[in-house]
Amino acid sequence: MENINDTPSLEAFKALPYSQQEALVVRTNLKFITDFMREHAVSKIVASYSGSGDEGNGIDLEILDTQGKHLGGYHAKPAWRMCWEGKRNQETLQELVEIFTDDLINCAGYEGYECDDGGGGTLTILADGTFNLNHYVNVVEVSTVESSYDHNDLLEDV
Repeated sequence: MENINDTPSLEAFKALPYSQQEALVVRTNLKFITDFMREHAVSKIVASYSGSGDEGNGIDLEILDTQGKHLGGYHAKPAWRMCWEGKRNQETLQELVEIFTDDLINCAGYEGYECDDGGGGTLTILADGTFNLNHYVNVVEVSTVESSYDHNDLLEDV
């Protein structure tokens, strides 16, 4: 896939099984991210995410140039992305990476990381298209302590 026009038509996309649609969206959006990175001399994007209690806290982006310096203002630059409907939209880099991160989390089987006790992680994307997803899930152990009182114990102080 050399450019956005190499993606299948909307009809062809909808005809694919869901797992192939999911894989195509993730691969296409990774390509859009790495194209953006090469075009703007970005060497690494680090996306950190967390959530709990049914609330995602958003995704913080760290964008580094080829010398390892932080690049400000790149979050709002336009970037292409492929939607689940098979369409192509232009979003900001922040939105594209947030959507890509959520899609990867779901593909890895961690959907709902923001529910209950929560979880989070870090996605690191390099300009060569390699990435690493480090994900954690918060687990709270519950201990049950049983006590027994009869009516005399409870009424003694009344």
